[in-house]
Amino acid sequence: AEDAEAARGAAELVKREMLAQFVPAAQYQELARAVETERAKTATFEQQIAMLRKELSDQNAAHQELRLLVGSQHKQSERAARALQDSTASELDELRSLCAKAQEELPQRLAEQHQRHTAEAVRVATA
Repeated sequence: AEDAEAARGAAELVKREMLAQFVPAAQYQELARAVETERAKTATFEQQIAMLRKELSDQNAAHQELRLLVGSQHKQSERAARALQDSTASELDELRSLCAKAQEELPQRLAEQHQRHTAEAVRVATA
């Protein structure tokens, strides 16, 4: 790592010396400031990109959580609907059974009631 840093430093020094041969010192300083300004801008952009990537990652995670929550709620709703449907079907079957039983018993009950009324009417008439 130190060798790489030393090599970069040496390359920078050689580049400055070569530029100094062709570019006056004042102009070189101006170019150096412009390069530093651009490097700073690049660093700022890289930071902004990193923040935007983080924000996007956070939003994707939140979106995934919402999808899981909606999926879970949907499953719960389906289970509740099935339970309600099963309960309603069971109650409907019970009502049908009671109606069928009542229809079977109705003629006998009407006959018994008719006999009671007839007996009462005979009793009142003979009294």
